[in-house]
Amino acid sequence: SENQTHARVRHVKRGIVEGRHWSFSKEWVELGNVMSYNESGVSISYSPLPLREAVISEVSNFTERRKSELNITKLRPVDVKRMNDVVHFWRKGDNSHYTFLREKVSSIVDSFNGIDLGTRKLKTLVRTFGEEEFMEENMIQGRYIEEMMSTKAIVIAQRDEWEDHYRLMESLATGALVLTDSMIGLPQELVPGKNIVVYNSTDSLKEMLTYYLDPSNDRERLSMAKKGWEVVMGHHRTWHRVEEMIFGTAITAVDHVYDKAPPPRKVRSKNKKGSVGMKLVEIPVHESKNEALLSSSTMIKTEET
Repeated sequence: SENQTHARVRHVKRGIVEGRHWSFSKEWVELGNVMSYNESGVSISYSPLPLREAVISEVSNFTERRKSELNITKLRPVDVKRMNDVVHFWRKGDNSHYTFLREKVSSIVDSFNGIDLGTRKLKTLVRTFGEEEFMEENMIQGRYIEEMMSTKAIVIAQRDEWEDHYRLMESLATGALVLTDSMIGLPQELVPGKNIVVYNSTDSLKEMLTYYLDPSNDRERLSMAKKGWEVVMGHHRTWHRVEEMIFGTAITAVDHVYDKAPPPRKVRSKNKKGSVGMKLVEIPVHESKNEALLSSSTMIKTEET
C-alpha cells in the first residue's frame, strides 16, 4: 500500500529552509522558515553538508609539519598555537544578491583590526587566499587551511538566500572557535554557547568578538573550540551522512575523534548445518562512547585504539 511504501522509504533533504533573504530595512538576513511538504505521511530528515575528507587531510598535513618543526610527537588541531585573532572567508568574486550578509560581516571583522583588548592588540584578516581558476571540484587549497589553523576565531556567514555551507564543518575541524550567523537547522550536537557561537545582528557579532577575543576569556574560548572540534570529528563525517540516510542516525565512531573511518566489525557464527555465515545481531543503542547500533541485520562496533 502507499503507507507501507512510505514506511520503507527514508526521505532526506539537504536544504530545509525557504524564504531566507536579505532585508534592506534591517540590514540583516531574515531567516525564513522550515519548508512545508504537501505529501501526507512523509517524514523529511535534514542532512547538512558533512566535513569533507580532503579538509582532514590538509589539517593533518599542517599538524605533521608543525610537529616536525617543534620536534614533538603529538599535536591536535585544538592545541596549535595561533597568531591571528579573527578571520572571515568567503568565495572570491562572489558579489551578488547572495552576499550582502557576507559583505556586512567582512566590514565588521575588519573594523576590529588594531583594537586593544587589555594586553592584546587584535589582528584580523579579510582577504583573498589561494587561486580560484581551474580549481577541481572539492579540491581544498592548503593556504586556506593554513590561515584557519593560524587563527583563534573564525567568523562564517551563509549566503543570503540559502542555509548551510561547507565552511561550517571546515572551520570547526581546524580547532578554532567558530562564530556563525543564525541557522534554523543548526546541525546535530552543535549547541550555541557550548561548542559554537551564534550571532544574529551587527551588535551581537561585535559583542561576541569583543568577549571571546579578550585575553581574560582565553580559557573559555579554547574549551568551546575543543568541544566544537570533537563534535565535527565525531558526528559529521561523510560516513555519518550515509548512515543517517540509510538508518536514520549515525552509528560508526560516534563521539570518537578518528582521522580515518574505523573498519566495521562483522559478527560471524555457525548455522545449524555447521557452515559459517553472518549472524544477525541486535544491540540496543548505548550512551557509552564505544558502541552504537541501528539495524537488526547490521552491527558496526568501534574499538578503542
